[in-house]
Amino acid sequence: AIADSTQDGIVVLNDRAQITYWNPSAERIFGFKASEVIGQDVHMLLAPHEHAESDVKVMGPFAQESEGRVAGRTVKLEGIRQHGESFPIELSLASFQTGDSRNVVAIVRDITERQKWEDEILKWSSVIEHAQWGVVYSGRDLQSLDSMNPAFARMHGYTVEELRGRPILEVFAPDERSSLPQNIAITHQRGSYTWESKHIRKDGTVFPVLINATAVKDGEGHVLYRAVNVLDITEQKEA
Repeated sequence: AIADSTQDGIVVLNDRAQITYWNPSAERIFGFKASEVIGQDVHMLLAPHEHAESDVKVMGPFAQESEGRVAGRTVKLEGIRQHGESFPIELSLASFQTGDSRNVVAIVRDITERQKWEDEILKWSSVIEHAQWGVVYSGRDLQSLDSMNPAFARMHGYTVEELRGRPILEVFAPDERSSLPQNIAITHQRGSYTWESKHIRKDGTVFPVLINATAVKDGEGHVLYRAVNVLDITEQKEA
């Protein structure tokens, strides 16, 4: 009853890689009815280039582990829907014994949407990583430097590891620190705010910066964290 009602696809394979059980969610995910897959080789559900890999990831435990214990393993493969469309799937694997036969049960999840978000996050992470602007995020306490890109650390004369977790005030020139709470308050009120300030490097030198801060809030308006862009404007000021 649980297998029939769960949103995850559940597929059981025997030690010959044949499908012996197929729940309704597996039918929804792949498009095949149980009558079309029971007794068939599991490779019919996988993209051709995944066949050799799937033998290692899914069926490999039969050869690698004498007791067939694969509980807790999670693998990602490319599946094939009934009409030929390929899509990413995640399998959570466990094994069980029935008489002299060992079996693998695979809980199948269509991770198409998750993969899109992961790809999008990876793209933006790469953009931020290589940006010439300094980008920094405040911690949950809104008082510390939680995460930053190399450009931010470099313009202050530190490595990312040296700056992570340190108080935000430490990167501001001493005579600018008293005005920071007001600028933060304006950021929280407006959602985004840009101002000029002065920062201080590890060696004690002070330099002018342009700061753009954005307050990221939850549905109730509480600030979750701040994302801040910082540009060293020394050359512009000299010009």
